[in-house]
Amino acid sequence: MAAIIPRRKFRGAIIFDHDGVLQTNSRSTTLFAEHHNEGDVRSLLDEFRREYSRKFNVEHYITLWSQNRGKKNIETIGDLGDFVTFVRHEMRDEDRYGRKDTVKWKNKILKGLSIRNLKNIIYQHGVLPQDAPDVLKDLYNDGWAIIVASNSIQPAIDATCRKIRNLGGPEITYRKANNVVLISPEGEEVEYQNLRQSAHMLSGKVIPYNRTEHIEELLRKLKVDYADVIVVDDTPLDTIGLKVRKNGGYFIGFAPPLARKTADYTSKFKDENIPVILKESFEQIHYTAKKRQVPESLYRYS
Repeated sequence: MAAIIPRRKFRGAIIFDHDGVLQTNSRSTTLFAEHHNEGDVRSLLDEFRREYSRKFNVEHYITLWSQNRGKKNIETIGDLGDFVTFVRHEMRDEDRYGRKDTVKWKNKILKGLSIRNLKNIIYQHGVLPQDAPDVLKDLYNDGWAIIVASNSIQPAIDATCRKIRNLGGPEITYRKANNVVLISPEGEEVEYQNLRQSAHMLSGKVIPYNRTEHIEELLRKLKVDYADVIVVDDTPLDTIGLKVRKNGGYFIGFAPPLARKTADYTSKFKDENIPVILKESFEQIHYTAKKRQVPESLYRYS
């Protein structure tokens, strides 16, 4: 589960998304799906069509995905994992296809994946910015709360946070994502608690949370004002990032080359005049926190 909030005074908070930021090379669903062969992609895609064909033109979004990704068809579970997130970012219509739909389908795709295999995939195939452990440790030691809040799933961010710790980084101040229901070795449904449930498998069921409301409540508990917050996200649509920016804080986009292979929102960051990091490094986040100023280079967008 999420880490307990420590009893200390922080000078501010830095909120990191997981997919596309701490997990730079791929969205976690796509990464897990690429290394999890269970599931019939054609049957799942047909089910997706049946569920949403009355709400929007599914074939139109399949075509957009194919053009964007340079692929002819959705052929693998990994492709489908990428597609269900792609639709939401392209559509921008929470009523027709929103966060809850994406979360539901991500978990449906990953049904049967064990916690042991999930952790190993993060350790072996997930890519962190190389300087992340050192930068996060410096920021934590300098009095910043390090928060990971994501629409991914709790075991994924728990595994990434443990990986950061194992590489010499700090204990993450607080981490939160959608929790999941597991199938125990005895066949019982139980709620995910921690990575020690290694033989348990994802059931495909999720326990969602409201990320924006959760972060707002967390900042109140930490007694941190929006002006003392830095949000780092891979999409310019992040609600909490936009709210922090409006109230005097910092919203920084993250779009290094590896992340841009999955989804490139550089032009959209530019349209919104949101500064963006274009390399696999947290150095400029460190600068922003130290100087309370975003480097001018982050407004060049190329």
